[in-house]
Amino acid sequence: MRVIAAKWWRATLRMAEEFRAGRAFLAGDAARSVSPLGAFGLNTGLADAHNLAWKLALVLAGQAGEGLLDTYHDERHAVAQFVTRQAVLRWENPRLHWDPAAVAERAAVGAWNAPLVTMGYRYDSAAVIDAVVQPPSTEDLMVALDGAPGSRLPHRWVSPGVSTLDLVRSRFTVFAGDPSWREAAEKAAARLDVPMGAAVVPDADWLSATGIENGGALLVRPDGFVAWRSPVAVAGADAVLESVMSRVLTR
Repeated sequence: MRVIAAKWWRATLRMAEEFRAGRAFLAGDAARSVSPLGAFGLNTGLADAHNLAWKLALVLAGQAGEGLLDTYHDERHAVAQFVTRQAVLRWENPRLHWDPAAVAERAAVGAWNAPLVTMGYRYDSAAVIDAVVQPPSTEDLMVALDGAPGSRLPHRWVSPGVSTLDLVRSRFTVFAGDPSWREAAEKAAARLDVPMGAAVVPDADWLSATGIENGGALLVRPDGFVAWRSPVAVAGADAVLESVMSRVLTR
């Protein structure tokens, strides 16, 4: 019976070829259908809106080029394809989803552990510089969130009740161990007229886990995804940051 149901789901799954047509953007169920096991459909739809909102805001404010909106399709269509496949694999074999010990079975068919499906996917578009598409683990989310461009910013408590995730505040944010990046961010933001913050995280373990030395930095997008990573210190950091931001914003 389940085999028949799986075939039916495969036959009824639909996805738009393009998630953007001029001024129209497709999101959630308007863009695709997803089989139910895993509850990935709602999560994916919300993530669509999360991805698009900041891009629309910057373009409408004249702070980003029109090309930034094209990255919505580039990023979210690829994720939709990935999530749909993950959902169908679970519909065919629910143990892939519910059994934490089914590591070998998931690996054999290309299924990812559930937290990775919703939080561990990565973006590859013009809004990410030198994206690292494949995570180092499809089972352990902590390992997968390693600060690579295209991945989500990893959490770390920086003070009681305050996470690194809270410091993004829906703006571009530079994370570094060296306070000099704060001045570089301020100069780049002033030249580009784009809101940008800077967070100094002196935690050596966190810096190492995100692949940067004390003089390096991460540039995080307003949606919490890493847009660029400098593993080590760079000369003329403000000019480098301005150039990177210009590329991400397609200016």
